Amino acid sequence: MQPVLKIHTMNTREIDLRDHEGNKIPFYVNRIAVSNSGKSVARDCKIYIEFAQDKIKQIAWALPNCDTSPSITIDVGVPQHADLCAITQDGYFRRVVNERGLKECVVDETVPLPGPQDIPAVLRIISSNAQPMERKIIFHANFMPDENNPGRIVEFQ
Repeated sequence: MQPVLKIHTMNTREIDLRDHEGNKIPFYVNRIAVSNSGKSVARDCKIYIEFAQDKIKQIAWALPNCDTSPSITIDVGVPQHADLCAITQDGYFRRVVNERGLKECVVDETVPLPGPQDIPAVLRIISSNAQPMERKIIFHANFMPDENNPGRIVEFQ
């Protein structure tokens, strides 16, 4: 049977990212967990955010080092995580994680989200042997009310 990918949780975590001078800036990271509920492993899984038809950004799986490939295998019943975005704890700067992830903990590993408005997007996970999984999301301009996940700005549609 074919692998079946799904997003099953969204949470936040606190992290310090460093600027060009090495100063620590406190951020909240919005992270998802992706699971495989099929009967076989999902191979060559990659994750993307599509902001518009011609603006697609590959992001990274939350893996331990920068030498890890941007595609992974997701075993049955073993969730993998991906950091979608980071927002400063004062809520002023929103940034999307790039394809290298937050492994070095520097601001340069992120790309700014434009403007102070909510931004709709599509989260897409592809695999060489599973059906693509898509989920509409919104990057909110302000923190969402979620006492279990302070700093949450990503909402599933």
